Amino acid sequence: MQPSLLQLQEILANRSLEAESIKSDIAKAKDFLQSCEIRLNKMLGIQPQSECPLLSKRKPLREFVRDALNSSNEPLTVKEITELVLEAGYKTNSNGNFSNIVQGTIYNDAEIKRKTKPKIRPIRYAIGEE
Repeated sequence: MQPSLLQLQEILANRSLEAESIKSDIAKAKDFLQSCEIRLNKMLGIQPQSECPLLSKRKPLREFVRDALNSSNEPLTVKEITELVLEAGYKTNSNGNFSNIVQGTIYNDAEIKRKTKPKIRPIRYAIGEE
């Protein structure tokens, strides 16, 4: 025997309540994780961040590099790309030369092409055909 329309509506209402309860539990868990991270950062002497990095979905460096190249009307050097990436808000923990990391990102992205001929310096990059 199939459930009646009234029974189906009741089942749907119960599931909606259960879904809201689960969403509430998730929000509480996120708040708890964030408070734990803040306490840990204080204990380790780390500057607090605006949001919990464990929960945030940060944009990858590759996307920052592509955005920098797309925002320019001309090919850019690694130094120029690095400056634009940092200005756009990319956060790095690099203690060394961040431009080397940007260079590696450029090298490993098949869509980013060198736009200067060999032996011509500075090397400039853009998205698209060689």
